[in-house]
Amino acid sequence: SICEDLYKAAVLLLKNKIREQNKEKVRKKAREVVLKALCGEGNSSDFEEFLDSGALADQEVVLEVPKKAPPTPKDPQGQQMEEFVRHLQGMQKQTTQQRMLVSEALKIAEETEMEKLLDDEKVAQEALRCCEQYGIVVLDEVDKICQPSDGSRKGVSGEGVQQDLLPLVEGTTVNLKSGMPVKTDHILFIASGAFQLVKPSDMIAELQGRMPLRVNLKALTKEDFYRILTEPQANLIYQNKELMRTEDVTLDVQDEAVQEIAEVAFQAN
Repeated sequence: SICEDLYKAAVLLLKNKIREQNKEKVRKKAREVVLKALCGEGNSSDFEEFLDSGALADQEVVLEVPKKAPPTPKDPQGQQMEEFVRHLQGMQKQTTQQRMLVSEALKIAEETEMEKLLDDEKVAQEALRCCEQYGIVVLDEVDKICQPSDGSRKGVSGEGVQQDLLPLVEGTTVNLKSGMPVKTDHILFIASGAFQLVKPSDMIAELQGRMPLRVNLKALTKEDFYRILTEPQANLIYQNKELMRTEDVTLDVQDEAVQEIAEVAFQAN
């Protein structure tokens, strides 16, 4: 659902933020864990320089790592059972000793230490707050669910979809799969569409009333299409070059050709 996706995005953003803020702290802690595994409780200062230089990367070390939980069966009636079992497994975290290379041990130790900082309950609560207070939802191609006022295009479920969206936009409480309630009262909803065959006024009146601000965007120019084809890191030109490279074919697209593609796209638009 919309709220489920929004919540998952908030959790991911928060976890990435925590990882970025604690990167150095975790790296230092992981280094200490690996040094302790190498030297025991003795003096590890002699090994620090070798560890930092990478001289010990190919040495083996025994590291204590968390056991991976087995996959949990899903309840045919929903996912409540899965969440409950996962909660019980979290209460009974077990560890096991594994022999590995020092280079691998450093990465695993970093992941383990980072997981300790990622308090699931705190992240969940903060993600919920971010969803409710700062959430932004874009309802794209909303013109596809509009019925023309002259009745020229018969829509079977278009109005029904609008009626389903109405409570979300007005403000309601949606229960996530985990059972956590999300209030949509302060979430910003932005509806967009081409509106070539219909007008915004063809939406149901209640939905129009909840979206009082209307903005007309200018059509894309040739220069805009050229930027789209060249500036993004994974632009269409780059994607096609890489696709041809899988067949051992080198595709060389000159700038004049890109300009012509942009011109054709502009004319077609």
